[in-house]
Amino acid sequence: MNIYMKFLGLFFLLGFTIQAQSLPQIIQPNNEGLRYIGRFTDDYRCAWTGNSIEFSFTGTALNAQFSVAGKKKIAVTAVVDGVERILYLKGEKQTYAVAEGLPKGQHKVLLFRRSEASFGVLKFEGLQLEEDAVLEATEAPKRKILVIGDSITCGFANEGKSLKEQNTAENENGYMSYAAIASRSLNADLMFTSWSGKGMYRNGNNTTKNTLPQLFDYILPLKKEGVWDHSRYVPDVIVINLGTNDMRKTSGPLGKENYCSIYVSFLERLQKIAPNAKIIISIGPMGFDPVKSWLPEIAAKFKNTSPFLFSHYKSADEKAGLYHPSVKKDKLMAAELAEEIKRVTGWE
Repeated sequence: MNIYMKFLGLFFLLGFTIQAQSLPQIIQPNNEGLRYIGRFTDDYRCAWTGNSIEFSFTGTALNAQFSVAGKKKIAVTAVVDGVERILYLKGEKQTYAVAEGLPKGQHKVLLFRRSEASFGVLKFEGLQLEEDAVLEATEAPKRKILVIGDSITCGFANEGKSLKEQNTAENENGYMSYAAIASRSLNADLMFTSWSGKGMYRNGNNTTKNTLPQLFDYILPLKKEGVWDHSRYVPDVIVINLGTNDMRKTSGPLGKENYCSIYVSFLERLQKIAPNAKIIISIGPMGFDPVKSWLPEIAAKFKNTSPFLFSHYKSADEKAGLYHPSVKKDKLMAAELAEEIKRVTGWE
């Protein structure tokens, strides 16, 4: 690795957002060289964690243009030739420097939304390249994974420095969530439908309105806008990790019939969407009982469905903001999940 790339990697990881110098070649969002991963509207808006844009280009510099609805910041991890940086996006259409001073040649890029749906709607407005640069499409992997969950799956405050930290655009790193790490290790595309505080039967605030199964079909869940066409992404593997919020003690005891009946109905929907998918229904690591004893009963009602428990916390540094998994724990969970996926699919 040359000195430039070492400096670039440090600069990117520090999370600076560079004010971009305009580049002459405009790439519109509908360019065939752009590969979209996840759920986007026809006008290129997205909300769920992990919505991504992937492409390759020849050139030495790259800008991306985004706009954000609302007043919150939304963070995007930009990965250029394996080097990560964070873009903090806010407000109306702006141009952000993704890379500059790259060596001549082809470069692979991933723009990954690391902030969850509650931060608002992000719109991709296009790219800027140098005049003689060429945009090229990347090849999609053959494998597809869908992960359905709550804050644990989003990467809630997984970069938090203390147990008291709330979730922010700075410390929530969906790119380093267990689901994202596991999918990359398996060379699979990933679609997230996860949102902090959501449950299967009831949410963490003890309401049964806007639970994850109720929001599952939307492209923009915060607005309940745009019904997703499930035929556009038929997963080979579906992973569910919902129940931690259902089990919150402040909400009172969780009724087995309430939880299990909703779970069964949701699995029936999922099997219609992806009849050949292997389904893993899981719980952990922030809570286990009583859901862990119900999962085998639920799984037994369906083909290609198996229960799975993530391991308990084993050390203080496995916990981050509000006792959520740290990036260290996310890596451990990813390894566990990847092995389970290999077991049920036979993937190498």
